[in-house]
Amino acid sequence: MKWLRAIVIGSIAVLCLFVTADYLFDRTNIVNQQLNNALAAMPMQVRIDKVNHRLTQLGELQLQGVHWQDKFGDSVAIDNFQLKFNWRALLNNTLDINQITIEGVRFNASTQGLRQLQHELQANASEQPEQDDVEQSDISEYLPNKLILDAFALTQVEVAFATEHQQVNLQQANVSLRKLELTQLLEFDPVNLSFELNLALDNFAFADNQQQQNVKLDQLDFALELAPKLQINHTDLSIENIAFNQPNLESSIKHIAISGGFVAQWLNDTARLELFNWQTATAKLKTDVERLELVLPQQARNNSYVVEKLELVSQMAKEQLQLENLSFNAFGGQTQLQAQSNLTLPLDLRLKQLNLTNLNLQHYLAKPAEQTENATDTVDDSQPQTGSEEQTQQIEQVANLYLEQINISNLNAQLIDPETPPLQSEQSAWFALNKFNFELTDVAAVQQHKIVDLITLNNGAKAKLAARQLSYLDSQFNQLSLNVQQQEEGLVLTDSGLSTKDGRVQTQGTVFDKRRIGENSALVNLQTDIYRFDLAALQPFIGDSAFKPTGMLDANIDADLQFKPEENWLMQQGNVQIKSGPFAVEGIAMDKLINGFKASQETSLLDVGSFLVAGPVGMMAMQFVELTAGAAQFKGQSQIKSIEANAHVQNNLIRLDKAKLKTAENNLGFIGNVNLNKQAFEKFRFAILDDKDCPTIQQTLDGKFSEVKKVLFNTTSGAVTSPLSNVWRKAKDAAGGGCKSFFAM
Repeated sequence: MKWLRAIVIGSIAVLCLFVTADYLFDRTNIVNQQLNNALAAMPMQVRIDKVNHRLTQLGELQLQGVHWQDKFGDSVAIDNFQLKFNWRALLNNTLDINQITIEGVRFNASTQGLRQLQHELQANASEQPEQDDVEQSDISEYLPNKLILDAFALTQVEVAFATEHQQVNLQQANVSLRKLELTQLLEFDPVNLSFELNLALDNFAFADNQQQQNVKLDQLDFALELAPKLQINHTDLSIENIAFNQPNLESSIKHIAISGGFVAQWLNDTARLELFNWQTATAKLKTDVERLELVLPQQARNNSYVVEKLELVSQMAKEQLQLENLSFNAFGGQTQLQAQSNLTLPLDLRLKQLNLTNLNLQHYLAKPAEQTENATDTVDDSQPQTGSEEQTQQIEQVANLYLEQINISNLNAQLIDPETPPLQSEQSAWFALNKFNFELTDVAAVQQHKIVDLITLNNGAKAKLAARQLSYLDSQFNQLSLNVQQQEEGLVLTDSGLSTKDGRVQTQGTVFDKRRIGENSALVNLQTDIYRFDLAALQPFIGDSAFKPTGMLDANIDADLQFKPEENWLMQQGNVQIKSGPFAVEGIAMDKLINGFKASQETSLLDVGSFLVAGPVGMMAMQFVELTAGAAQFKGQSQIKSIEANAHVQNNLIRLDKAKLKTAENNLGFIGNVNLNKQAFEKFRFAILDDKDCPTIQQTLDGKFSEVKKVLFNTTSGAVTSPLSNVWRKAKDAAGGGCKSFFAM
């Protein structure tokens, strides 16, 4: 047994000597020598400060101080590289790596240096002698077909890279990869991949001197958990202090965090990446942004926009995208949105809720230029407007849009001319809306690719609007209100109107589109009450019109009309009544004109009629008629004591049954037809009346609006150019009872 003991002791001694020699033997010089021999003809060199490897620890390798450098100034340095793998797994065609760690990486390069390196490497490759073709055996069956990586770490990476006009600098980057597994290694398909990834970047900077662009990032953290079949179980993205600058835009984000997951549902286990379909996917996403700021330096005033505390929560499932919450703070207030949509065109959108609260909007925009008389659009009446088919706008990309709830609370808005000095901006807004509130409920805005009209507005839909103050240029309105609700009996308008300092305008009524019950008609019944309304508030909307109403107006307007919506909303039948109290008209001294005509006939009676047609009658006729040259000398003011008008409508033919206009010194009457289809007057008469409504002078108009100045007319005494005595002779006859009321003729 002594010999057996000796063999064992000897074996142990040999093993100890082998282990000791393996531990003490430094492979660094041999490795560096081999590297120098291999790279002798290359324009680069590699040096390793320390190589740690043991035959007794075959699956472990550590390199310290790895330096690579070419002769063009490019370099890479690695402080520490460590590899641990299970070499026994290779026997089962599996590459099982326990750990890869790379620490302290410094990369310094330039475009010019890398191009020179590439050029010399290609030159060296072309100088190598060609080798005879050697039959190569298939070794794929000996290669691993599965990869397992327990942990990979790339830490303390520094990058400095430069091109002719650009520079990239990264102070530190860290990458961590865990639990990576990939089957069918030789037939790579990302569908078979799974891993956990963490990426961190610190102090990243990019500069483009030519484009004058700069990007700076303090910190970025990204995490991803991927499972087979492209199942993203979780993602996290966090960004701290990112800024972007260029000549016309500056933006910055203080903090942004995005987290969520994504799962792809496959039809079978053999599904491949090219078969991926968004319609069969589910996902969840949550985003938080602490502060986002945009600055537009080229814009003098509208140059800064800030969004804070942005939160987005959404999920995707069953071909639907659910926006559970989108909320953020901006413009001094809060915005919150909930919505859903399908994922394919055409879209079926449903806005569940939109809340805008306490927003203060201020925008710099040039004040609109005042309108002039010459800017008035002319109407082409060459063809009769007999009604045409109503054209409904088609929206190809959106099939349906339903608005469940919109709430706007306490919104304030201002438009300010950019030429206004900064210290006067608050007081010099040419448009201001204060304490604006708006509610909209259950409205189908788009159905079957068509914008909804009154026929398809669903029952229960309602809109409510209120504002404490609205100012536009020199006009100011108080307490605006609008209340509309769709009911069975139609669209009901209640408690709607506006007010000025001491006056108000209120409107109520119904609009019933009978196409809802299969009839081609729509009924409109509206009553408007005007009390001490300051007509000066209309000045900005009139512009440089020749006639400007002034004063405090009391009036009542009642309209009971029936339309044909399918025939360009033709007025089929109905009645309109107008009554007003006293007010004034700047721009013409009508009494002076009329009295001057009576005294000397220096002007045509048509000048009087032109004003009347251009005023109340012209508005009904949708056409403005200029005064003739003779009236230019009668500039001034007209005091209107009252207006009374009763009109009947039949197929776009307005018949004035009785219309009276009283000035301070004269009474005027109107009767006859205004044909909107033909854009013409038909036996339309107006007259100067006495106290008994008997006409002292009258005129009849027949013809198109545009030809009113050319129309021939008749009077009770002949042409207006007749001798003055003829006119007053008729007046004398009237005094003797020889005439009857103008409205009874």
